[in-house]
Amino acid sequence: MTDLLKYRQELIKGLEALDFDQIHKAADVIYGAWRRGNSVYIFGNGHSASTSEAFAADLRKWPQTENHRGVKAHALTLLPLMTAYANDVDYQEVFLEQLLDLVEEDDVAIGITCGGSKNVIAALHQDFSRDNCNRIGIIGAVPYLTFPANILIQCRAPDIRQQEDIMSVVCHMICGEVRALIESKQ
Repeated sequence: MTDLLKYRQELIKGLEALDFDQIHKAADVIYGAWRRGNSVYIFGNGHSASTSEAFAADLRKWPQTENHRGVKAHALTLLPLMTAYANDVDYQEVFLEQLLDLVEEDDVAIGITCGGSKNVIAALHQDFSRDNCNRIGIIGAVPYLTFPANILIQCRAPDIRQQEDIMSVVCHMICGEVRALIESKQ
Protein backbone atom coordinates (compact mmCIF):
# COMPACT_ATOMS: atom_id res chain seq x y z
CA MET A 1 0.00 0.00 0.00
CA THR A 2 1.33 3.42 -0.87
CA ASP A 3 1.91 6.00 1.81
CA LEU A 4 -0.92 8.15 0.45
CA LEU A 5 -3.46 5.34 0.69
CA LYS A 6 -2.31 4.41 4.18
CA TYR A 7 -2.54 8.04 5.25
CA ARG A 8 -6.09 8.29 3.95
CA GLN A 9 -7.13 5.02 5.61
CA GLU A 10 -5.76 6.09 9.00
CA LEU A 11 -7.39 9.51 8.64
CA ILE A 12 -10.77 7.92 7.91
CA LYS A 13 -10.38 5.57 10.90
CA GLY A 14 -9.60 8.57 13.10
CA LEU A 15 -12.65 10.46 11.86
CA GLU A 16 -14.86 7.42 12.44
CA ALA A 17 -13.51 7.09 16.00
CA LEU A 18 -14.61 10.61 17.00
CA ASP A 19 -17.01 10.88 19.91
CA PHE A 20 -19.80 13.00 18.45
CA ASP A 21 -21.46 13.34 21.85
CA GLN A 22 -18.37 15.18 23.11
CA ILE A 23 -18.33 17.40 20.00
CA HIS A 24 -21.99 18.25 20.56
CA LYS A 25 -21.33 18.97 24.27
CA ALA A 26 -18.49 21.32 23.27
CA ALA A 27 -20.82 23.13 20.86
CA ASP A 28 -23.47 23.41 23.62
CA VAL A 29 -20.94 24.94 26.02
CA ILE A 30 -19.74 27.43 23.39
CA TYR A 31 -23.34 28.25 22.44
CA GLY A 32 -24.09 28.88 26.13
CA ALA A 33 -21.12 31.25 26.31
CA TRP A 34 -22.38 33.05 23.20
CA ARG A 35 -25.88 33.42 24.71
CA ARG A 36 -24.48 34.89 27.92
CA GLY A 37 -21.98 37.12 26.11
CA ASN A 38 -19.00 35.24 27.53
CA SER A 39 -15.63 34.72 25.87
CA VAL A 40 -13.97 31.60 24.54
CA TYR A 41 -10.17 31.38 24.84
CA ILE A 42 -8.33 28.90 22.62
CA PHE A 43 -4.66 27.95 22.81
CA GLY A 44 -2.03 25.47 21.69
CA ASN A 45 1.55 25.22 20.41
CA GLY A 46 2.97 24.77 16.92
CA HIS A 47 0.29 23.58 14.51
CA SER A 48 -2.20 23.66 17.39
CA ALA A 49 -1.51 27.41 17.70
CA SER A 50 -2.51 27.79 14.07
CA THR A 51 -5.57 25.65 14.67
CA SER A 52 -6.42 27.84 17.69
CA GLU A 53 -6.26 30.97 15.57
CA ALA A 54 -8.34 29.46 12.76
CA PHE A 55 -10.88 28.11 15.27
CA ALA A 56 -11.22 31.51 16.97
CA ALA A 57 -11.67 33.20 13.59
CA ASP A 58 -14.27 30.63 12.54
CA LEU A 59 -16.20 30.99 15.80
CA ARG A 60 -16.29 34.75 15.40
CA LYS A 61 -17.33 34.71 11.74
CA TRP A 62 -19.13 31.46 10.87
CA PRO A 63 -21.97 31.56 13.45
CA GLN A 64 -22.94 35.11 12.50
CA THR A 65 -26.51 35.38 11.29
CA GLU A 66 -28.54 38.27 10.01
CA ASN A 67 -29.63 39.06 13.57
CA HIS A 68 -26.66 37.94 15.66
CA ARG A 69 -22.92 38.44 15.99
CA GLY A 70 -20.46 35.57 16.25
CA VAL A 71 -18.89 34.10 19.36
CA LYS A 72 -16.41 36.21 21.37
CA ALA A 73 -13.50 33.90 20.60
CA HIS A 74 -9.83 34.73 21.17
CA ALA A 75 -6.67 32.76 20.40
CA LEU A 76 -4.03 33.18 23.10
CA THR A 77 -1.24 33.16 20.52
CA LEU A 78 -0.09 36.79 20.55
CA LEU A 79 3.63 36.25 20.00
CA PRO A 80 5.02 39.26 21.93
CA LEU A 81 2.91 38.37 24.97
CA MET A 82 3.75 34.67 24.79
CA THR A 83 7.48 35.33 24.53
CA ALA A 84 7.35 37.89 27.34
CA TYR A 85 5.73 35.34 29.66
CA ALA A 86 8.12 32.64 28.45
CA ASN A 87 11.10 34.88 29.21
CA ASP A 88 9.89 36.53 32.41
CA VAL A 89 7.90 33.70 34.01
CA ASP A 90 8.18 30.29 32.30
CA TYR A 91 7.11 28.86 28.95
CA GLN A 92 4.97 26.35 30.81
CA GLU A 93 2.79 29.24 31.99
CA VAL A 94 2.33 31.30 28.79
CA PHE A 95 -1.35 30.34 28.50
CA LEU A 96 -2.07 30.18 32.23
CA GLU A 97 -0.86 33.76 32.78
CA GLN A 98 -3.11 35.00 29.97
CA LEU A 99 -6.13 33.13 31.31
CA LEU A 100 -5.52 34.54 34.78
CA ASP A 101 -5.69 38.02 33.26
CA LEU A 102 -8.79 37.36 31.17
CA VAL A 103 -11.12 34.64 32.49
CA GLU A 104 -14.45 35.77 33.85
CA GLU A 105 -17.46 33.91 35.20
CA ASP A 106 -18.67 31.22 32.76
CA ASP A 107 -15.99 31.79 30.10
CA VAL A 108 -14.64 28.83 28.14
CA ALA A 109 -11.00 27.70 27.85
CA ILE A 110 -10.11 25.33 25.00
CA GLY A 111 -6.71 23.65 24.96
CA ILE A 112 -5.52 21.95 21.78
CA THR A 113 -2.57 19.55 21.84
CA CYS A 114 -1.47 16.37 20.11
CA GLY A 115 1.11 15.35 22.65
CA GLY A 116 0.16 16.71 26.03
CA SER A 117 1.90 20.10 25.96
CA LYS A 118 2.77 21.04 29.52
CA ASN A 119 1.68 24.66 29.07
CA VAL A 120 -1.74 23.62 27.71
CA ILE A 121 -2.27 21.19 30.60
CA ALA A 122 -1.02 23.75 33.16
CA ALA A 123 -3.52 26.33 31.89
CA LEU A 124 -6.42 23.90 32.19
CA HIS A 125 -5.26 22.65 35.61
CA GLN A 126 -5.68 26.13 37.08
CA ASP A 127 -8.50 26.37 39.59
CA PHE A 128 -10.91 28.71 37.83
CA SER A 129 -13.72 27.46 40.07
CA ARG A 130 -14.16 30.97 41.38
CA ASP A 131 -14.98 31.91 37.80
CA ASN A 132 -16.77 28.69 36.84
CA CYS A 133 -14.62 28.40 33.71
CA ASN A 134 -15.60 25.59 31.36
CA ARG A 135 -12.67 23.56 30.03
CA ILE A 136 -12.56 21.74 26.71
CA GLY A 137 -9.66 19.63 25.47
CA ILE A 138 -9.15 18.76 21.83
CA ILE A 139 -6.37 16.24 22.10
CA GLY A 140 -4.39 13.69 20.16
CA ALA A 141 -2.46 10.89 21.82
CA VAL A 142 -2.75 12.32 25.33
CA PRO A 143 -4.04 9.86 27.94
CA TYR A 144 -7.38 11.06 29.35
CA LEU A 145 -6.12 10.74 32.91
CA THR A 146 -3.56 13.49 32.40
CA PHE A 147 -5.88 15.99 30.75
CA PRO A 148 -7.91 18.31 33.01
CA ALA A 149 -11.04 19.21 31.05
CA ASN A 150 -14.82 18.96 31.45
CA ILE A 151 -15.13 17.86 27.83
CA LEU A 152 -12.49 15.85 25.97
CA ILE A 153 -12.47 15.25 22.25
CA GLN A 154 -9.75 12.81 21.33
CA CYS A 155 -8.45 12.75 17.77
CA ARG A 156 -7.06 9.24 17.48
CA ALA A 157 -4.61 8.48 14.72
CA PRO A 158 -1.15 6.93 14.63
CA ASP A 159 0.47 9.94 12.96
CA ILE A 160 0.54 13.48 14.34
CA ARG A 161 -0.31 14.87 10.88
CA GLN A 162 -3.55 12.92 10.87
CA GLN A 163 -4.31 14.00 14.44
CA GLU A 164 -3.88 17.64 13.36
CA ASP A 165 -6.12 17.10 10.32
CA ILE A 166 -8.82 15.58 12.53
CA MET A 167 -8.52 18.47 15.02
CA SER A 168 -9.21 20.92 12.21
CA VAL A 169 -12.28 18.90 11.18
CA VAL A 170 -13.49 18.83 14.81
CA CYS A 171 -13.19 22.63 15.03
CA HIS A 172 -15.22 22.99 11.83
CA MET A 173 -17.84 20.57 13.16
CA ILE A 174 -18.15 22.56 16.38
CA CYS A 175 -18.54 25.83 14.46
CA GLY A 176 -21.29 24.29 12.35
CA GLU A 177 -23.08 23.00 15.46
CA VAL A 178 -22.82 26.39 17.18
CA ARG A 179 -24.29 28.12 14.13
CA ALA A 180 -27.11 25.56 13.94
CA LEU A 181 -27.89 26.15 17.64
CA ILE A 182 -27.91 29.92 17.15
CA GLU A 183 -30.20 29.65 14.13
CA SER A 184 -32.59 27.20 15.78
CA LYS A 185 -33.01 29.17 19.00
CA GLN A 186 -33.28 32.73 17.73
